[in-house]
Amino acid sequence: VLLGGDFEACVTDYCLAVLTDSSFTEDPDVVAYKAPEVRKSNRRATSKSDVYAFGVLLLELLTGKHPSKHPFLAPTDLQDWVKAMRDDDFSEDNRLEMLTEVASICSATSPEQRPAMWQVLKMIQGIKDSVSMEDIAPTGLS
Repeated sequence: VLLGGDFEACVTDYCLAVLTDSSFTEDPDVVAYKAPEVRKSNRRATSKSDVYAFGVLLLELLTGKHPSKHPFLAPTDLQDWVKAMRDDDFSEDNRLEMLTEVASICSATSPEQRPAMWQVLKMIQGIKDSVSMEDIAPTGLS
């Protein structure tokens, strides 16, 4: 993730890491973002491994925990773990559940099960749009 001129977050390809110093890609802090298929072999990073790294990053943002602290959980247990890691009242918000679902899909073990990044973008835009609709929906109608 890079910051733009107005400090907006820009997601970049993790594949760019292969162009840097090889010791960077072996850094313990970086290894957690590597997809299983890249970590277990010398396979090169792909767009699907970038999606995996984004899922790990999203989990880190949702929990405030470094990826090395993420337990291996079944997708059904992930929601409860994310809620337990938060110190705020956001855990009752359905946006948290929806974003956790996106993170879970992105960090699937098999690259074939991961969506393309454009699909991830559509999921996140859908979450944003649904929240925007909730904000403008009239309340207290009888």
